[in-house]
This record gives sequence, C-alpha cells and structure tokens, in this order.
Amino acid sequence: MVHSSVIILSILDAFYSLPLLIYILLFLGFALGMLYLMIKIKKNPSKKTAFWLALFTLGSIIATPIILMLLNNYYWGYGYLHESKVSYLGVSSKYIAISDYKKGGQSRSIHRLYLIDAQHGKILFKKPVGENERVQSVAISNNRLLVKLGEKKQLLSLRGKPRKAFTKSQLKALPELKNGIYKYGYNTHTHQVWVINKAGKKFFYNGTTLKLELEKIAGNSSSNNFLAIRPSNKAYFTTQKNTNALNYCPVTLKGNIRQQLALEGGQPTKQFFIHGRLLQYFPKARVVLLKSYKTTDKKQLLLTAVNLQGRVLWQKTPKDLEVKDFFSNSKIRVSYVSPALYTGDFAILIGGYLIRMTPNTGVIHWKTRL
Repeated sequence: MVHSSVIILSILDAFYSLPLLIYILLFLGFALGMLYLMIKIKKNPSKKTAFWLALFTLGSIIATPIILMLLNNYYWGYGYLHESKVSYLGVSSKYIAISDYKKGGQSRSIHRLYLIDAQHGKILFKKPVGENERVQSVAISNNRLLVKLGEKKQLLSLRGKPRKAFTKSQLKALPELKNGIYKYGYNTHTHQVWVINKAGKKFFYNGTTLKLELEKIAGNSSSNNFLAIRPSNKAYFTTQKNTNALNYCPVTLKGNIRQQLALEGGQPTKQFFIHGRLLQYFPKARVVLLKSYKTTDKKQLLLTAVNLQGRVLWQKTPKDLEVKDFFSNSKIRVSYVSPALYTGDFAILIGGYLIRMTPNTGVIHWKTRL
C-alpha cells in the first residue's frame, strides 16, 4: 500500500513537472480524441450538433487544465523541486525544511514548503503555503510547525495540515474573558495561548488544556528552531577564528580561475581547483567540502572533500551521485550545504536531490528526489 502510494505521488510529480510543449501536445491530442469520440457516438450529427459538440468539448478541455493548475498551485503542491528557485532551507535536530516557488502569473509567485525526515530522508509533506511572501523562518514545538511568511504566520501539523491551537469560541468561554477579548495569539515556542481582555489584562493558557498558567520564557533550543542555511552561492568563509563559527574555515583558495588550496597560516599546497568555491567546513571531522569543475567551461562539476593537511579524502561527480534525470536542469548546481548536524553527517541539496552524507568518507546514507 505504501509502495503504491509512493508510485502514484511520483507519477503526479512527474506530470506536473513536464515541459510546456508536452502539455500542449497532450492537450491537442486529448481534444481531438474527445471530439472524435463524441461525434462518433452521435451518429451522423448535423452541422449544428457537431458545432455545439465541438464547442462543449473544447470548453471542457480548456477548463480542465486550468482547474487542475489552480488546485495544484493552492492546495496540492505536486511537481518536482524548482531547483533554481529555492528560497529557504532550514535544518533542525530531526527535520529539514525547504521552500521553493514558481511564477503563478505576471506579478504572482506561489511558494511551497517541504518537510523532510532527516533520519531517513522521507518527505513528510510538501504543500503550497503562500502567495508572493517567501518563507522566512520555521520553528517546531509540540509536533506543530510555525511557518513565517513575511508578516503572516501559519501553524501546520507535521503532515502539512493546517492546525489551530484553539478557537476564539473556546477562549470566550473562559471566566477571565467573559467581558470580551481585545487581542489574542499563540506562541509555538512555549505552547501557550496569550489573551488580552477588554480591561487590558493579559492572561496565559496552556495550548492543549487552555488552563490558566504563568507566562513561560521561550528558550533558544536548537530542537525548536530551524537553522536557516545560506545558499551556496552566497556562503562566505574566513580564516579568522574570532568570527561566527559557521563562517570560519582554516583553509582557503587563492587565485582566480585555477585556484590553489592554502592551509591554515597561508601555507600553499599542490592541490588546484578550477573555479573552486568553499562550500562547508566540518570542525569535528576536520574536513572541508568544496566544489570545482574539471575544465574551465564548467561542464563537469566536482565535489571534493579535503582534510586540514590538504589531502583529498574523496571526490564525486553528479554522475557518481546519480542526481541527473529527465526533469533536472541541464546544468547541475549545488544549492545548499548544511553544517554537520546529524551525528556528524551533513545534508546537501544538489540537482533537485537532497542527500545525507558523511564528510570524511563521502558515504551516502540516503538520497531523496524532491
């Protein structure tokens, strides 16, 4: 049953990721086929009947893809990841959240959110979450996701279903609020409902039982907050140790096109990388991940891990990783690389695939097509 549902979802993702030309050909073929069948069923129709049959058939066929598109844009969220339009990637101790977007019209963009189980790579859900507002942050508490899109917030279950911690009618029944409610809200970090009554007094209630309690102070636990990762093309590193830990890297690349790897202290090595770029430093493993190309035309991407002595530990191409398929962009890109969060492993988003790997060995634990 689970296997068949995965196959069905893959078919739907593939259908909603087809090139426009194929949609046009399918549309024309379906329209002609339907018209032929309807005329054949209606034996020897008059010209007037044939005209109305044709008009009705074409109208239905035009309306159907529009309805399917609208349902997918605002409710379903099928289709593979838009690799060049990933606007957010955040990681927590158990989950990875990814948001992409696509154009929904001349001045509209439809934003979608994925939630992936970091342990096994399973997509827990993907669904549209907003229009024109990008995902800015994601937090989790009490098996609920709080997604911030601009000034708006959404509360979702771990399966992507909208969740409300409470209803206003429930609040009105509370004795402290019998004279009316001025403002109210929900803090996902503390799992508390806060309410200001019309007398200006503020009360706090348990988000599950709605029992009155003291205000809780939200902690900065990494299990609650997703750490937002910079896109790889905007990530930067420095050899200065007194900087942000996420930006520190003891080695560097020197040069323009054919860049030389330099160790801590500036000592040059015999390792050179064409159009090289540092992607991530893993302090516990003492490993640096970087990308480069086999030739100056940038036709073949290389992922390389080196230790702090400049020795290459492993090197892989997109072909080795098997991240190229019919729906991939022609040019494979490394979109995001997380710090080492999962028992020393890291997650990398490359070519529409999310992969969990071990820094010093390059072992792949799971790979998921998004």
